Amino acid sequence: MKLKDRVAIVTGGGRGLGREIALAYAQEGAKVVLFARTSQEIDSVAGEITNQGGNAITVTGDVRSEADIKELFQQTLKKYGRLDILVNNAGTAWGKMGLAHVKDMSLEDFLLVMHTNVVGTFLCCRAALGIMIPQRSGAIVNMVGQGSAGSPGWPGYAAYNASKSAIESFTMTLAKEVAEYNIRANNLQPGGAYAGTQAERVPGGQPSRPPLRPPGAIRPLAVYLASDDSSGMTGKNFRVPEWNKEHGFE
Repeated sequence: MKLKDRVAIVTGGGRGLGREIALAYAQEGAKVVLFARTSQEIDSVAGEITNQGGNAITVTGDVRSEADIKELFQQTLKKYGRLDILVNNAGTAWGKMGLAHVKDMSLEDFLLVMHTNVVGTFLCCRAALGIMIPQRSGAIVNMVGQGSAGSPGWPGYAAYNASKSAIESFTMTLAKEVAEYNIRANNLQPGGAYAGTQAERVPGGQPSRPPLRPPGAIRPLAVYLASDDSSGMTGKNFRVPEWNKEHGFE
């Protein structure tokens, strides 16, 4: 098992890609902390893990809330005493009004996307470092999706693309800041829409979007970035389709 006895937090772990990552980590021996706003979803995933002989707990909260994030990391330490892996998967592509062009977008919706994706990632990384730096070890995986730098720029996704580009840059700087503590930080780019995720429910559809992929396609790369297999790899972008092909998973 590549992650035996390691402790992993997966935000947005109740469905889609977060669920797949959490299940993959548990199968590799990790103790998983699932965090999301919807308790029913993360409780269901925790049940799947424990039914398969794994170890998981759930913490309900919002990544935009500093108090909720503090509680998440306190509960993790209380239960497991350490933290080895953080996956910042929680995010959103649009606000309360749904997709909108910039000329029609409200400030409230723009900030909702930015706060969820960018501020949420920052709060979780900062809290994780409070544990990982004294340990002098850790792996941080930030999800940058299709909206990172180089995106074709789908109409209606301005806030999402801006947020994911910000995360990509944030990770590169973070990696350099924490390298001396033997902590690595990398970006995981799914590389397309995945069946069973929010991307599948895009209203109206986007003709330029790539075809849907099975959510499980993300598992091998997610495990690689959390395990010793990626030791020495930090401050890099990893895209699922190309990585899977190179390593024989597609």
